[in-house]
Amino acid sequence: MAEGAYRETGAIEEKASEYGISLPRNAYVVEIGWRRDNAEENDKDRIKIRSCVQKYFRSSDGFVFVNKRQLITVIVSGTLGEAQLERKIRELMREVWAEWGIGLCFGISSMTDITETAGGMKEADIALHQMIFVESEQIFSYQDLIFDEDCTVVQFPAEPVINGVFLNGEADWERELERFFSYFKRKYIYDYRHLDFLCIQMYLELLRYADKRGIPVLETCSRAEFAEELADIYTLSGKQALMTAKISQMAKSVTGTEVKSRLVRDIEQIIREDYSSFNMSLNYIAEKTGRTVNYLSAVYKNETGKNINDEIVRCRMEKAKRLVGEGQMKMYRIAESIGYTDSSYFAKLFKRYTGLSPAGYRETVARQKEEKLYD
Repeated sequence: MAEGAYRETGAIEEKASEYGISLPRNAYVVEIGWRRDNAEENDKDRIKIRSCVQKYFRSSDGFVFVNKRQLITVIVSGTLGEAQLERKIRELMREVWAEWGIGLCFGISSMTDITETAGGMKEADIALHQMIFVESEQIFSYQDLIFDEDCTVVQFPAEPVINGVFLNGEADWERELERFFSYFKRKYIYDYRHLDFLCIQMYLELLRYADKRGIPVLETCSRAEFAEELADIYTLSGKQALMTAKISQMAKSVTGTEVKSRLVRDIEQIIREDYSSFNMSLNYIAEKTGRTVNYLSAVYKNETGKNINDEIVRCRMEKAKRLVGEGQMKMYRIAESIGYTDSSYFAKLFKRYTGLSPAGYRETVARQKEEKLYD
């Protein structure tokens, strides 16, 4: 594998020749990125994946290298054909997922002459980053994309967001944020960086508003740090979750108290009201709120520092402690009353949560009541 970044055609050809590879005139350019929950691309993963890519695209088929954006890129002979190229890509996807749980995404472009390499790499990069907006697909061919031009005129709703954060203390800004990001869902966007630009613009607008009016706001990161954090997220839901978290932090610092977003309040209300349902789960809450599982998890984690599943268990176990301590119900009835069909599983969770088995906890509570009676 060639190390470093080779954007210019001459540099790529020169490096390929060092490995005894003659670049094809008619070729495909394939740029590779990946999605993985709660993780970003890093050198360790890049080395593993790079080795796997080499196995599928040896010198006879193409040249593998790392481009300036630190993305693995392959120049593949056009004689391979689209069907064979897709077959190799899908085999590679399956192997990487099976080995490391990393979901690869591919941007593909074609060129008829080696002098078009720079343009082909740009097109492959644009194609790859459609994975931000279309989270259900993994392979994007530039030549097949029909770009949505309306998204270029979308503006961030600055006024209602500022009003929601700094003036009335309500979480109305969340609805505006949801409406804004919905414009980009399942769209193909040529200038995919435009979304990041709008998010950065909004972030700075909020900080400027606070600064001009002397409003104390906890700035969690600089513009450059925020831009880098945003660029490292390759899903629309992830970018929305980051914006929600940043704006929520500003709202908290403005009020001086913990202000939970409407979505977090909705999540906690659903858990409180429906904890006894056998269907209660992250997926259940996602259906009730109309949000994706990944988005819910990211927003809740960013705002509360907790996982939703842990909060479901906590709510159920607190109810169980009261029922077990009262000593009136059989254990399997208690399990059913808080949403568990398996009493053995309930007992394991209860012991993990309290440090005591249900029977042991009941005895302890009974003993404490008796001791209190004779004090």
